[in-house]
Amino acid sequence: MQDLLGKPSEADVAKFLSLGVQFRLLEESVQIAHLALKGGVRVESKSLESIIEAASKSHNKAVITSAVELAKQYKLRLQATPART
Repeated sequence: MQDLLGKPSEADVAKFLSLGVQFRLLEESVQIAHLALKGGVRVESKSLESIIEAASKSHNKAVITSAVELAKQYKLRLQATPART
């Protein structure tokens, strides 16, 4: 599909991640961020931070861990969040 439509824009990825957080699709949001980063699309650290914040509110440690590891893998700097301090 990417061959047909091309890479999504940074803005589109940010919108998808924001909507994923709003609808509490946190695992899916981490997967979208991973696919975007793997495909060379820039993902801002604030998008991952919002996923981590929502996951900490719902006590979803698996999502927190996945998002933090993704940030490390792609060298994104995260601000301190309550779940990580």
